[in-house]
Amino acid sequence: DPNPITVEINVEKVVNNIGELTYGKGGFSFVLKNLATGEGLESVSADDGRAVFALSFTKEDIGKTYSYQLSESDLGIKGMTYDTDVHEITISLSLDENNQLTADLTMDGNSVDYLSATFENTYDADKPSTPPTGDKSNLMTWFVLMMISGSALVALIVYDRKLSKI
Repeated sequence: DPNPITVEINVEKVVNNIGELTYGKGGFSFVLKNLATGEGLESVSADDGRAVFALSFTKEDIGKTYSYQLSESDLGIKGMTYDTDVHEITISLSLDENNQLTADLTMDGNSVDYLSATFENTYDADKPSTPPTGDKSNLMTWFVLMMISGSALVALIVYDRKLSKI
């Protein structure tokens, strides 16, 4: 009987820090979704930016092909721009000439010897959290208009009081 095998999918997190505040590579969440079942596995990056999915296969998997999508979860961290890449992975299992279980791997349509993906985010703590509203009016103009109308209101009140004393 062939021995079970484990296929590892390695993920590397890269964070490009802009500005003085920096954000580390740990704590990012990645999802490996089985396209046939819709089930998703999660792996979280360690402080070195690495995360691993380990999939085990047995003799019952001989002749089967499994398809997955690998992506990063958007955790909503303020100032973080997430990598939106989705990698397509297939694992086809067969027996080799020595009657051992082997896995043929493809990633994004290319045959590969090992499965590895890099997700690259950009962190800018100074980036405004609210989107621009499109209001480009000059604040000074509004301030001057407020002062003129305020002065006119005071002048009307003073004039009205002078008239009522006559």
